[in-house]
Amino acid sequence: MEALDEVRREVWREAHAEAVQTAKTHPRGKGRPKADDPAAKIVAAAKARAEAIKNSAFALGKAPEHLTENQQTRIAMIAENNSRLYRAYRMKETLRLLLKIKDVKEAEAELDRWLWWASHSRISAFKELYATRAIY
Repeated sequence: MEALDEVRREVWREAHAEAVQTAKTHPRGKGRPKADDPAAKIVAAAKARAEAIKNSAFALGKAPEHLTENQQTRIAMIAENNSRLYRAYRMKETLRLLLKIKDVKEAEAELDRWLWWASHSRISAFKELYATRAIY
């Protein structure tokens, strides 16, 4: 779970930096923006993406069968917009299901497969798990 949260924080930092940069490139005038102002809509959309990622920690930590409708929508939005964060979520879910396997030999084989996947995932937080074998 820590690795997933680390990925979520990295993705949020990137989205927040993008929102700040977007706000700088589309400066607003004084006062409230007009309803049809395209620059204000672009800035608001960038801020909304960053906030959606920031507020997704609880949904990412829950098992899919326990998600509320709103949380399912948030996970679907992450799947569409951020492949790295969604891949980290899938890895967390795969590990959670793997740890429920009763047969020791099957669980060991699946864990080795998962560790290989983690080491080749291009997600540094999961690669560190493989390098230190923290879950063994």
